Amino acid sequence: MLVFGVGVQGRSSILATRAAFPSATFEVIGRRPERVEALRAELAAEGIEITHREDVDTAVSEAETLLILATTASTPLFDGALVKNNAIVAAIGTHGYDAREVDDTLVARADIVVEGRGSAQRETGNLDNRSSPRPTGRTTHGQACASSPAVRSPACRRPCASIPA
Repeated sequence: MLVFGVGVQGRSSILATRAAFPSATFEVIGRRPERVEALRAELAAEGIEITHREDVDTAVSEAETLLILATTASTPLFDGALVKNNAIVAAIGTHGYDAREVDDTLVARADIVVEGRGSAQRETGNLDNRSSPRPTGRTTHGQACASSPAVRSPACRRPCASIPA
């Protein structure tokens, strides 16, 4: 598992994954080496080893199954074309229209699941197509999901395209 971000969400994602998959291995990317080292030491005390990756492009292109994005990024963290076709990307950090962890390339390639229609309406920075003009006013569910007909909410279990705006 490759984790971007070494704060509370990144740490919690590692702990949860370890509980579910005891043999999982962890690589992390963080902006500040001292925070990466602090997390490494904290998790080592719990018997969990992490590897610090510095080359983002190589780390993303080598990630086999799961990438956790738990950052406060305002711009995409990597080129979405680098992500393997079978990978799961959980963008859990950034929220809001003016911030995003993934780029349009990844959004266009992905089957997307949102946590809920309300949050997708309010927090579509990762789904917003930057090549299109930003919607004015409140974005409807249909607009938030327009970048991919595969977007769906676990709460409604229906493709967004079939949900009236």
